[in-house]
Amino acid sequence: MPDPRGLNTFNSRIRGSQPRKTMIVVARFIEQRDKFPLPWWERDRVRGDTKSHPPYEGGKEKMKLKDKIAIITGGTGAIGRVITKTFLSEGAKVIVTCKREEEFNEVLSKLSEFRQNLSGKKVDVTIAEQVRQLMEETFQRFGKIDILVNGVGGFAPSAHIVDLEEKTWDFLFNLNLKSAFLCSKFVIPYMLKQNYGKIVNISAKMALEPVAGAGAYSASKSALITLTETLAKEVKDSGINVNAVALSLVKTEANLKSITKPDPSKWVEPEDVANTILFLCSEEAKSINGDVIKVYGKLI
Repeated sequence: MPDPRGLNTFNSRIRGSQPRKTMIVVARFIEQRDKFPLPWWERDRVRGDTKSHPPYEGGKEKMKLKDKIAIITGGTGAIGRVITKTFLSEGAKVIVTCKREEEFNEVLSKLSEFRQNLSGKKVDVTIAEQVRQLMEETFQRFGKIDILVNGVGGFAPSAHIVDLEEKTWDFLFNLNLKSAFLCSKFVIPYMLKQNYGKIVNISAKMALEPVAGAGAYSASKSALITLTETLAKEVKDSGINVNAVALSLVKTEANLKSITKPDPSKWVEPEDVANTILFLCSEEAKSINGDVIKVYGKLI
């Protein structure tokens, strides 16, 4: 009988008391392998190589943020909701801040499958005492704070500097900079205790490429990058990573209604923003510190 696979030769080389059983097992494995070729990462896993593919746990890909405690300010906003869902899907317990309880209830209704791991807190993150209480209560409840995403921010109709009103300047600096300053200031002591932490600030393309007529916004987002780099240097030896993402136009419902140019097909998807921040908060980015990741889509 022909032996195209060389199984008889293989059998003759097997040492042990049950060579025939071993031959049958090997033959079945080869037959199944040829019918259903394994993808490269599964082949590596079968061979015991765990370095060239994602880590596995219980036969499934391991969640990147399993049991991590994450605070996402502005987590009820258009981009914040997507970040919140992404973090929850990766196993994190998430606390989002909101201006009104109705905002959180709306998010909770849409993410009801994660109800046990999602909570909200009404906080004005530009007021120091409210931010201090948020961090203290979170630490008392969970015993740690692993991640802070400073997602609160915004844009306001601006003007050339000579025509810019002081209240607009103050509003944007409070919203885009002071909020991140206070949240970082009050969360870092807890992260220092545990020698671990991830902080991500959300900046903007206009921080790096300012345009005329948007000076207050560009300056506040640029200062946020400077804050990011300063914090990273201050905590560099403590197991804490501080980074930022700089966004161009993001394809949110509000932006699509109010902005017609450039072509929305070139904008950034909210999911891409969330996945970039997820990466920065994962162990895969442990060597990235004080950096600014440009998330521009096709608007480069």
